[in-house]
Amino acid sequence: MAGIKNNKELSVLTTGALVQDLNTKDIKNKNFLKSLDFLKLKKYENSNIHISVYTTKFLYYTTLSEELLNDAYALKDPLRLITDTDFEGGICRINFMGKEEHLNEFKKLYVDELSKDYYVVSNIPTSLEILSKKSSKANGLKFVMDYYGFTKDEVLAIGDGNNDISMFDVVTNSVAMGNASENVKKHAKYITSSIENDGFYVILKELEII
Repeated sequence: MAGIKNNKELSVLTTGALVQDLNTKDIKNKNFLKSLDFLKLKKYENSNIHISVYTTKFLYYTTLSEELLNDAYALKDPLRLITDTDFEGGICRINFMGKEEHLNEFKKLYVDELSKDYYVVSNIPTSLEILSKKSSKANGLKFVMDYYGFTKDEVLAIGDGNNDISMFDVVTNSVAMGNASENVKKHAKYITSSIENDGFYVILKELEII
């Protein structure tokens, strides 16, 4: 949409669990979870917090909640009800979802415990992402940098979510969007305008990239 054209088409997806060629759809790097992880995590589900499974093919759910539908709409992922553990596609991440107040209580109780075995991050107030320990936007970006031979000085990382913080730590130049939280902003070298005010374009102009 931005009209940016080049021959480098790798994309870091699902919080770093996947690096994929956008043209060929070839998966270049993956850190998938297993059905056994789903069974282990399913035990944490309760009446207020439901589990969902994000694979390379579908967004699987146990409860068709407002939180899940909002995420599915944003990602454009097709939905499937969880009926067993035979998931189609690699499991990129498993989410716990619910109302913000319920999820906050859930995080107080279980984040430390879950973090022993998984990479755990909350990017929006209604969702807690559970991924392989090898997954993060930082690790995904480092794979892309190694793949193309980029140094940390040659990459500009721009983001507005908690899952972007790890990415900021592996490059020299990082940018927080104006709509990012204060926690995200304090990890970035630069702060630009919000998404609504074309912050991405503004920082590229300021740094004379375009």
